[in-house]
Amino acid sequence: MYKRKTSGEYFCKRCFIQGFLRRLHRTIAKHSMLTPYSKILTPLLPDIPYTSMALIHAITKLEERYPSEIKIVVPLDAPWVDKVLEYLKENLGKSNVAVYGSRYANYYGKMESLSERFCLSRTIALAFAKKLSSLSVLLPHNLDTLAVLFLSSIISSEMTLGLDLIAVKTYDNIVLGYPFYDMIWEDIVFYNYINGIVFLEIDYKQYAKYNEYEKIAFDMYRELSTNAKELGYNILKNPRLLATIMNIDECEDCPCPKDLDGNSRLCQRINLIHKELRDSKLEILYP
Repeated sequence: MYKRKTSGEYFCKRCFIQGFLRRLHRTIAKHSMLTPYSKILTPLLPDIPYTSMALIHAITKLEERYPSEIKIVVPLDAPWVDKVLEYLKENLGKSNVAVYGSRYANYYGKMESLSERFCLSRTIALAFAKKLSSLSVLLPHNLDTLAVLFLSSIISSEMTLGLDLIAVKTYDNIVLGYPFYDMIWEDIVFYNYINGIVFLEIDYKQYAKYNEYEKIAFDMYRELSTNAKELGYNILKNPRLLATIMNIDECEDCPCPKDLDGNSRLCQRINLIHKELRDSKLEILYP
């Protein structure tokens, strides 16, 4: 049995997995992230490999509803890549799944905050999507991560990130979606445990790398989630409500702070990385 701390509900393994996949399908359908026979790209992100593996595993279980061509990219320069490839070959050996490799883990060491790693992940995904002719890109960031990013943008007076605007976004006809947009962290941990994905370090330990505003936002989100479970959860799931309460107008989808000329040093670095990835080679690993 599994007890969800945030709600106090109990689940057996079978009911939990069914509910997990049902919620995933509901989010995908609500935001039109996929259509049947989509060409899907799901990169394994080096800063959150644990959550990435949960998404990769779950997407392959939705094959009946979304029969698709699934492409997975793994970082060949990550220390745990051999264990990931072994798991993928043993558990996801389907004809519609192809695994590619590239070197992009080292870029994450240069990112000093959650928002920077978020921007980098989006850039990497879009670069690979163009190389592999994928029209739908799915990234694993979940509600906890997105809420911290959203709150930190408010605290820092850089109101540039709205949760409702990053559930799904289109770039050059490429749909970029976050299927775990409505998933809390503890559900992802239990999903991985049930499915034997226990060979990776839990991402939560890596989140210590926050900037000043993100640390405050994390504490705020944790307090909301703990002391006012349903109220805090619903406010964070409904950013328009939170924006109304805090008298905030429209917001954009880029969390990069800008200088007086409207430029961002991070954006400049990201653009250089995008060019390097665009010119790099992708190695087919499986099948």
